[in-house]
Amino acid sequence: MAAKILNLLCVFFSVLAVLLCGCEHGEEDTAVNADFVADFTAEYNNIELGGSVINTRQDYFAAEISSPETLAGLSAKYEGGVLSLTRNGVGATADEAFLPSDSFFSIMHEILREAGEGKGIAESDGALKLPLSCGKAEMTLGKSGFPLSAEIPARGFSVTFSNCMPAGKQ
Repeated sequence: MAAKILNLLCVFFSVLAVLLCGCEHGEEDTAVNADFVADFTAEYNNIELGGSVINTRQDYFAAEISSPETLAGLSAKYEGGVLSLTRNGVGATADEAFLPSDSFFSIMHEILREAGEGKGIAESDGALKLPLSCGKAEMTLGKSGFPLSAEIPARGFSVTFSNCMPAGKQ
């Protein structure tokens, strides 16, 4: 009888130890919900921009500017390392390395890619710090993990996302 009780206690404490050790690390998953479609408003180099964006973890990013009117219709698409820029039916395609790293589209793409890959450092509930090649970004996430805003103060870049929904559900 004593052997059965010892075996039962041994099993109980073993399960308890496994559960407690598994929960001990407290690291938060800092990956943003990277598969989304949203509208955005942004400021970059003192220019107010508006438009829409699609981003997925499958190395796909597309953004189109709808305002100001002088840039309306300009779009960029990154897919599998290839960049396509189009406006009014005229386009160009090249390796994404040819787009300057400090361009509006490159900065937004890098922020979303790095956050989606979990490279952000959780600062507080819903906030991430992202060390990027173009500077240190700060991102705020909503409860669903979709990005609410991001900024790189040193670059004069800020973006706010609205109407976020999972990609494919638009």
